[in-house]
Amino acid sequence: MIWVRAPPQWLPVTVSPHTIAIAIVVALVPLAFDPGGMFPFGPIKWVLATVGVFVATALLFRQPEIRVHRTSAIGWGAFLVVGAMSAVAGLDPIHAWLGTPDRHLGMVAYLIFGLAFLVGQNIDEDRQLLGRAAVVGLSGIGVYTLAELTGIAPVSLVIASDRLGGPFGSPSYLGAACVLLVPIAVGVGFDVDQSRRWRVFAFLAATTGLGALIGSQSRAALIGLAVGVALLVPIVTRRRVAVLAGIILLAGAVLLTPAGARLLKIADVTSSDSRGRLDEWRIGVRVLVAHPILGVGPEGYRIAFPAAVDADYERRYTRQVTPDRAHNGLLDSGISTGVPGLVLYSAALGWLAVRGLRATRTGAPTLIGIAAGVVGYLAHQQFLFPLAEVDPVLWVMAGSLVTATNRPGATMVWHRSRTIAVAAGAIGVLVLMLGSLELVADRRAARSYQLLGTGAYTAAVASADGAALLRPDSIRYWFVAADVVSRPGSADDLAAAMLRVDRALLVSPGDPILLATRSGLLLDRAQVTGSSSDLGLALVALSELTASDRNNAGHRLSLGLALVLAGDLEGAEREWLISQDLAPGSPVPSINLTRLYLEQGRLAEAEASYRRALSIDSSAEGLVDLATLLNVAGVEVPLP
Repeated sequence: MIWVRAPPQWLPVTVSPHTIAIAIVVALVPLAFDPGGMFPFGPIKWVLATVGVFVATALLFRQPEIRVHRTSAIGWGAFLVVGAMSAVAGLDPIHAWLGTPDRHLGMVAYLIFGLAFLVGQNIDEDRQLLGRAAVVGLSGIGVYTLAELTGIAPVSLVIASDRLGGPFGSPSYLGAACVLLVPIAVGVGFDVDQSRRWRVFAFLAATTGLGALIGSQSRAALIGLAVGVALLVPIVTRRRVAVLAGIILLAGAVLLTPAGARLLKIADVTSSDSRGRLDEWRIGVRVLVAHPILGVGPEGYRIAFPAAVDADYERRYTRQVTPDRAHNGLLDSGISTGVPGLVLYSAALGWLAVRGLRATRTGAPTLIGIAAGVVGYLAHQQFLFPLAEVDPVLWVMAGSLVTATNRPGATMVWHRSRTIAVAAGAIGVLVLMLGSLELVADRRAARSYQLLGTGAYTAAVASADGAALLRPDSIRYWFVAADVVSRPGSADDLAAAMLRVDRALLVSPGDPILLATRSGLLLDRAQVTGSSSDLGLALVALSELTASDRNNAGHRLSLGLALVLAGDLEGAEREWLISQDLAPGSPVPSINLTRLYLEQGRLAEAEASYRRALSIDSSAEGLVDLATLLNVAGVEVPLP
């Protein structure tokens, strides 16, 4: 007699096509990266998530029936209408819809989040597959992070700390993904309806994912994890001893790592870390108060930010990085869409939190894990902001959570729609085409810097321009092209760079980095040519920039240099004194003032400025020459 063994059942007997499509998104997006790109993580994740959600939507509308929760559908519709109105009136007319190349958080992103939520609502019997997809994605994160920890990650990152970035290239993003996925993996691990192999796999993934979260040293993620763990209690109460031991080991692991030190600083509101977040919120609230009805539009915060910055903020943090998000999900939504959007978003978060608590009473481990991941992530988001690379997965899970906790009569049924299915599929194909161009452009941008490093300037310019022409709607590649072409520093090269910056400004006229770059190029060109007309253009641009961003120390510094070239030494001194006050940690304004005072014979003031610069940074460029000049002039000062 021949005994035939049934093959292992990796998928449920009947799995809907839209579930398979969205499960692929959940499993692959966290791990996806392109080692050949200039930005290896963001573009490819966004392409996969966007295409996957549209494909899943197309497949969903081929089903006989589509379930829709009435209240949430009304809420999503209202938020999208408010967001569209904000985008029309917003400060960045194109990026308000498409999103910036860095964040992708325009109205298109929120439409995708809504579609992911809709697809998730139509996953019920297949929820086990959704949990398994989360386990696969988390295991990929864990493996990549272990490779990064041992120095063999496929992409080498330059992070100015010992924090891990994983397959996101960002510690904050890595922590966010783990907050969402680790509780789901724990739920799958405790689910007796899952096979033994999947349960073991889930616990391994949760372990490595927890290690990745701790390695990210993200305080927001640790807070979100604590909230998620609280919701997991119902599925582990039978294992109280194991849970207690696990909590002790987890607390010890966190507190004995650098993440522990960062976490302890949360209680100290006077620490630099806590003060920084509070100051970010303070500036964000100021922007919201100035634009209460429609906000500044999606992706408009970076444009509104300079006018809201006060002198205290500039002194503490400078402007080496221009914030483009408010680092608080609720505040970020309010800044983008005004008070109406803030109210709708707040209601959605509170409603989902209630649904998460309701799910804990079902006793279904995978569902409880999903609830813990969703609620923990929403808590975490109040210390960061929505993420285009993670939030599609969040909203799929949120949709599944809502369906599982619905009361009778809460849903309505739509019937299949060939029109919607075809439209969603066509948009998916279009996004795939545009996304493919984005990935090619990203590689060309990376190639341009590689060529520049070998001295192949002409080829580097051609590669950078090729990237910009592939995606002319992206300010990122025009900026890269301007940077590459300006490297030799001749007047013609600087003029060519300005043409590329001007092309980017057609896409985003108010972008503060582009405006600062253009002003800097004009000033550099004026220094090279010595032309009064070039100097006049630089003075006008820098004056306008300073007027719109009065507390920017860098702009004041550049304007002072332009005024020196124009012979206005009194004006230059005024600007550099302001810059010195706004940037107490920079020696450059004091160095410039020392030179100015020496030329005017004001030796006492020159000595004071020199000593100030020396006390800030004794290795700063130019200090040795200034010390020599001062000593020759009869002022005895120490050498650096």
